Amino acid sequence: MQYPEIQAAVYALRNTRGLPWPNDHKRKKDEDILDWLQEMFGFQIQAAVYALRNTRGLPWPNDYKRKKDEDILDWLQEMFGFQKDNVANQREHLILLLANVHIRRFPKPD
Repeated sequence: MQYPEIQAAVYALRNTRGLPWPNDHKRKKDEDILDWLQEMFGFQIQAAVYALRNTRGLPWPNDYKRKKDEDILDWLQEMFGFQKDNVANQREHLILLLANVHIRRFPKPD
């Protein structure tokens, strides 16, 4: 299944251009927004990133071609065929949730 909304969501996940990486960060070729979140927000986010990327043991359809960088959202889309609005917004919702956690941990000084 290739929908424009899914392609846009995957592109958004992989697009890290213009993000403010830490000065000491060594960029890698296949980084995505989850790598940026992990780098910026630290250890607490690492568990969420790991859980999102862990697809071992999930029952993929027999005709599905596995990819190197798939995550739990790819599996949910493949198995349950989320509606287009859900597919387009899932990763954005996760990013906003993690950003809210960060704001609570490191509030701006008044």
